[in-house]
Amino acid sequence: MLDEKDLHAIADLMHREISASEQRLSEQMDAKISASEQRLSEQMDAKISASEQRLSEQMDAKISASERRVLDESAHNMRVILESYIDPKFQILAEGIDAINKKIDRMPTSEDMEIANSRISTLEAIVKRLSRDVNALKKAQ
Repeated sequence: MLDEKDLHAIADLMHREISASEQRLSEQMDAKISASEQRLSEQMDAKISASEQRLSEQMDAKISASERRVLDESAHNMRVILESYIDPKFQILAEGIDAINKKIDRMPTSEDMEIANSRISTLEAIVKRLSRDVNALKKAQ
């Protein structure tokens, strides 16, 4: 496929060849042939310009299609990565958060802790008293 540099090189090459031809013919031919060459040159320039325009449009369309394919493939690859790598990690994280929330729900409230602490203090005091009583009984034996 020709790129813009090639088209310009072709246009430059053709232009040089046409100019050389015009020079040789102008030396050998009369004004009528020279006018004919001028008309042909203008027609060729118009056709080359139209051809360049068509090639440019075709290249733009192919580049756009290629860019769309690359973007579509990139988006697809990103979805695959998200689904296969990141989504499972989020799922595990969500399950961990659910487990933590369940444990938090089962934890005693501060009021429950105060009651439990007062009961524990009472039980500790009773155990100390009973230990002293047992020690006293052992000594008495």
